[in-house]
Amino acid sequence: MADKNSLTLAQVAALVKLSKKVDKFNSLLSGEGPPGSQGTAGDFYIDTTTKRLYGPKGENGWSGNPPVAIGTRNSDGVPRTTAPKVSEDGGTGPQGPQGPAGADGSDGADGSDGAAATIAIGTVTTGAAGSSASVTNSGTSSAATFDFTIPRGATGATGATGATGATGAQGPAGADGADGATGPQGPAGVDGATGATGATGATGATGAAGADGADGADGAAATIAVGTITTAAAGASANVTNSGTSAAAVFNFTIPRGATGATGPQGPAGSDASSVGANRADYGLVTESVNSSSDYGVLT
Repeated sequence: MADKNSLTLAQVAALVKLSKKVDKFNSLLSGEGPPGSQGTAGDFYIDTTTKRLYGPKGENGWSGNPPVAIGTRNSDGVPRTTAPKVSEDGGTGPQGPQGPAGADGSDGADGSDGAAATIAIGTVTTGAAGSSASVTNSGTSSAATFDFTIPRGATGATGATGATGATGAQGPAGADGADGATGPQGPAGVDGATGATGATGATGATGAAGADGADGADGAAATIAVGTITTAAAGASANVTNSGTSAAAVFNFTIPRGATGATGPQGPAGSDASSVGANRADYGLVTESVNSSSDYGVLT
């Protein structure tokens, strides 16, 4: 015999059948009187006083879901809104009319286990910079395949010029280059001062013509040599000084470094002979001999 806070076997069976037909069944709540604010979406509630079932609870609460009397239906199958009440002393109410016996249904076959849902990554596409990212499912709800479209990042600002790398190791000396063309003749040097005129001697008797004297020896040849070669900062002025003499000139060169240019395309592989040797011919300078300082002047 059921008391006022318990359910009959028929009511429990009806509740089980109902739970199989709903999409979401969270919790079964109960209490005396209609439900208040308790419960979350998908919950059911039993009023133990009237044996009425409320639910499932929606996003907006219990409203819109009329109570159902558990285990009682009309002849057309629609649940009634009231249920038989039990007496306060635990006795049952009056027995209703005998309904027609229904035919026993055959047990249905057990359904096969459903396949586990899967998630896989499909394609990953790079979109244009500034476009929107997107994710689409090219599979099914139980075997999802997500295709991603991820926009490319905007081009960043040009970075600062990197520091000049350390000088590489000295390569092997290259083959001597061809002699450069002869430079133009320098300007004539300044004539030396004329010596003082000696006193006029007495006129002697005219003697016989003497034989021609032998040619005098040639004067020492002037020389030009390369001294130091200094690399100045980019934008500085080039300079050449003579640390030698007018007859044995030693030219010291100061050559400014060129500004760093943009990186050019990859050049073809060079041969081993491409290394530059440290000799005068590499710099296009030719040491020439000058017959005398009076012939070409003083080079400074």
